[in-house]
Amino acid sequence: MRVVDGNFDTNASAFSISTVMELLEYTSLTDYAFKQDGNIEGQRSVISKSAAASKIRDRMIKDFKNGGVFPPVVLGLIVKEEELQKIKESVSLDDDFAQIFETYPHEEISIIDGMQRTNIYRGCLEGNEEREIRVEYWIATSINKLLYRMLVLNTGQVPWNVRRQVEVIYKPIISQIKVLVENKDPDLYSKLNFYDINDKGRRTNAGEFHKNQIVDLFLVYSLRNEKTDISTQLAEEYKKLDLMDALDQSISLDKFIDIFIAMCKLDIALGNLDLSVIELEGRFTNGKDLFSSHPVRVGFVAAATELIIGRKGRERNPKQSEEALNRFVDNINEIISRLDAERFSIEEIEEFLDFQMLNQWLTSLPKSKVGEEERTGFKKAFAMIFEEKEGFIKLSEYWMKI
Repeated sequence: MRVVDGNFDTNASAFSISTVMELLEYTSLTDYAFKQDGNIEGQRSVISKSAAASKIRDRMIKDFKNGGVFPPVVLGLIVKEEELQKIKESVSLDDDFAQIFETYPHEEISIIDGMQRTNIYRGCLEGNEEREIRVEYWIATSINKLLYRMLVLNTGQVPWNVRRQVEVIYKPIISQIKVLVENKDPDLYSKLNFYDINDKGRRTNAGEFHKNQIVDLFLVYSLRNEKTDISTQLAEEYKKLDLMDALDQSISLDKFIDIFIAMCKLDIALGNLDLSVIELEGRFTNGKDLFSSHPVRVGFVAAATELIIGRKGRERNPKQSEEALNRFVDNINEIISRLDAERFSIEEIEEFLDFQMLNQWLTSLPKSKVGEEERTGFKKAFAMIFEEKEGFIKLSEYWMKI
């Protein structure tokens, strides 16, 4: 391997190193990453089940054998902060990078961009072992920087919709959320169940959530926009940029965990209710039904985020944020206390919840863009609930604001 040049990316706090290396060295170096579909979450594996892909691959093989030069493959490596600083300040980049690079096993290398080219290189190895190819290294101190780079690289290739970009980052986010919830409230965590994105199972009990929907709630929190919907293509390019900004800013999960825990506690409390004796008509006929609705979850998180964090451009200072969080938690706890079947009859609890009123109001919403209308409507209702300072009588007074 021979270093050609290096440039520090101040925007992403990462170092780009351009190199050339012999094909045999490259295929050996990336063997593990290739077999792990790039060794980075969200990377696309080799495209094989496509007639168009087959034609492109055949053409690339022919071009390479005829002496064609491909764009650099981009490899990723996460290093320690002091090592990145050493590379940044190096006067002999070739030596310093090689010295640091050799301390990391091949299993830690990822293919950020170039899975299809790597497949071609592997197929053309025989007879081309000493042929030089161009390889760029993206050296960073966190996985977020590699994911950011991968998203940027792919914006000009096969289009990535918002859902696919969410799939790139949802695993590490979900892992963090699960750990933080378990650490903060182990008893609550034991009552929760998280479904995989490909799981076809439906929610049957309170406390059950699909992971991709939790990611959507995280986006609502981080982008402070209840209209962020990963199931649509509206304003996709703007969401793509917002998503990369959120990723780049390493947004804190602390307040999101507080909001998510409060939502789960309320969901569990509602799920313990049996309202079947009331014979309600409409969408919400039992306690667990409320947070089975994604617009309800989105409205809850959006309203809580705006209360605790503040609106975009008008963020709350730490003291204001803590005071708002305390009021939010107190109000949720008061509502939960009103759902105690040992203190109140089911009829009294339903009178307080007034799902019948909620069901009636939902039928009056415009039929066009109903999902968007519901998200915005529930955000308004929950905003008033969270900001309440005089206690609760009936929730119908808030449902009427939807």
